[in-house]
Amino acid sequence: MITRADPGIEAENSASNNSGPNTLNLHLVAAPGMFYVEITTKNAMKELLDAWKQVDRNKIAAILSIVPGLGHLYKHHYRSGLGIMIAGNALMLFVALWLSIATLGLALIIVPAMWFAGIAYSAYCAPDEHGMHPWLHVWNYHRGKISELSKNT
Repeated sequence: MITRADPGIEAENSASNNSGPNTLNLHLVAAPGMFYVEITTKNAMKELLDAWKQVDRNKIAAILSIVPGLGHLYKHHYRSGLGIMIAGNALMLFVALWLSIATLGLALIIVPAMWFAGIAYSAYCAPDEHGMHPWLHVWNYHRGKISELSKNT
């Protein structure tokens, strides 16, 4: 636990009491005219992986849709993601350029903005198919089939 130190007092706090191989040590030092945090990592990758498992995949897919189709690819919708990246973006560009003649260039702003917002919303609402492709996750698929067979016998 890191606490706030009063000015003029040097405080050293550690996030973890043990100094094993899987710890992240934080030292807070405060003195008059001096304040710094010293971070010592021994194996922070485990903490990063644990934090990554708790991330909302829908929000990440929406953010990745800055490149239209990338959010769909992230959620394992390969056909729609590649379709959006190849044909959808080309069609959006064609429509925006064609309508810009009639709207004095206003369509060059409105059409792409609506396209990006629609694709981001579509990626956000798409069901997550991570781990549902047996041809991508062969080791999980075979392990699951073997355990189902052993339960039935």
